[in-house]
Amino acid sequence: MRLAAALLPLAAAALMGPAAPKPAPKVDLFGYYYLHEEEAPKGFQDIDHLHLSTIDMKGDEMVEVPLHGWIRLKEMGSAPSVDFPLIAPALKDKAFSFTTKAVGGISYRFAGSFAKLGNFPEERPEDEVVLKGRLTKLQGGKPVAESEVGFRYTGGD
Repeated sequence: MRLAAALLPLAAAALMGPAAPKPAPKVDLFGYYYLHEEEAPKGFQDIDHLHLSTIDMKGDEMVEVPLHGWIRLKEMGSAPSVDFPLIAPALKDKAFSFTTKAVGGISYRFAGSFAKLGNFPEERPEDEVVLKGRLTKLQGGKPVAESEVGFRYTGGD
């Protein structure tokens, strides 16, 4: 009788199958990625930040959307800042790549990887280099600057 009682939980577990896998931790890359001024390679000193987002506003409501963003240049005098919207940013595991729309004949291309992934708005890796790779600036589709870069993260205000 005791043996049957001891085996009952094992039999029930076998019937239910293997334990459900733990859900993967949430990955949210929302934030601003920047190059320290002293680390910005020649040809990229005018970049203010790379912005990545998975949210958008629909009226007064915040909704989740596919990963999107832009490269924003620094403001020059009274001229407004210039944004280069990302075209189909691709994240596969930690590998990340994108191209941007051309603005005034200039565009950007990036291929690299995240040093780590996470729910960055919740657990901010402030001022850590979290995205490394090769950034290329193109003019008329031809490279005019290219360098290995390390983008640091900030969640903003």
